[in-house]
This record gives sequence, structure tokens and C-alpha cells, in this order.
Amino acid sequence: PDRPPEADELIVAVEAEVAGGKSNLWVRCLHRAAPLQSLATKWAIEHSIPEAAVGYEDPAGSPLDLSASPDALRWSGAEVVHIFAVPLDDAFSEDP
Repeated sequence: PDRPPEADELIVAVEAEVAGGKSNLWVRCLHRAAPLQSLATKWAIEHSIPEAAVGYEDPAGSPLDLSASPDALRWSGAEVVHIFAVPLDDAFSEDP
């Protein structure tokens, strides 16, 4: 992450597929009570992608509710939480 997590935060790694079948891993701290939307907003800004063009999934491929917090999702934070950014708009997909 960009800094060590504080006591009320956990580490979230967002993986996104990029050109050539490679992936990009973006790692940040997130407050346990903050909605995932706050993380999604930061990710979109830093990647110059409209927020509406990307969705987020858990490792099983299930869509994440961005209004939910890590606490609401029962993420313990004992380990890094790994989620995936997925294109919702073909214009931002590596495989249109």
C-alpha cells in the first residue's frame, strides 16, 4: 500500500487485466467502516477511467456492492483483501 494501515483499516488489492494478458495490482488501505465506493472512486481517478465504466468482483467472480463496507462484508483484514476491477464498458476492455 501507499502507507501502513492504521488500526481501523485493512489492505485491499485491486487487480485489473491490462494489455497482453498481464495484470496490474493496485494496493491501498481502506477504513473498515468506509463504503467500497470510496476505494472505487480513487481507483478510477488514478487510472483515468470513468467510475461507471468499471465494476468490482470478489475472487469468486461475484459483483461487490460498493455501498457496503469491509465490516459489512465481514472482511477480517487478517490478510490482504484481493478484489478484481472488471470493465462494464467495452470501450475500456482489453478484449472488446
